[in-house]
Amino acid sequence: LTVERRGNVVSLDITANGFLYHMVRNIAGTLLKVGSGEREVSWVEQVLKQQDRTKAAPTAPPEGLYFLGARYPNSYGLPTDIADFPASSGGS
Repeated sequence: LTVERRGNVVSLDITANGFLYHMVRNIAGTLLKVGSGEREVSWVEQVLKQQDRTKAAPTAPPEGLYFLGARYPNSYGLPTDIADFPASSGGS
């Protein structure tokens, strides 16, 4: 996870080996509470240790969050560039 600010834009770059439903939005909501000064940085560690979603901040709204892509191990043999994907074969 990296957080970067450029003017009024805050960018979260999150990489993981899997994501749970709303996971990124939950992380963003919690970090917003810290960034706004409503919570201390140490609160995030406390939330994680409690392993209780109800102790974290509300889920951030989806507006402004963008999925930029997935990366898979080379051993899976999957294309890494959209141009490498075969064209759809459906329809007439």
